Amino acid sequence: TTRAAGGGASLLAHLSLLVLWLPLAQIALLLRRTTGVSVSRAVGLAAPPLLAWLYAFYRIGDPFPVDDSAVVASDSLSAVLHLCLNRAGIIGVAVTAVMSGTG
Repeated sequence: TTRAAGGGASLLAHLSLLVLWLPLAQIALLLRRTTGVSVSRAVGLAAPPLLAWLYAFYRIGDPFPVDDSAVVASDSLSAVLHLCLNRAGIIGVAVTAVMSGTG
């Protein structure tokens, strides 16, 4: 239905912002402000730290159980969204626990 398609598109947009574009922008802005390089050069220099972030983001979900049957049975985009959502949830719960003082 239209609502399901809109929800899926919204989830994809939010996860891509959270996992890829916001870290890239933060790293590039930090490099631009500390070194004074141009925007395009800062984005290029931000690629290795971004790859390190993506690797750390991928590895953070390894110790936690994942329902593999749901991931394997779906298409690749659904599997990636499912895994990203799990890992974003892990980070969100950890940050919430630390900020509340119980973590």
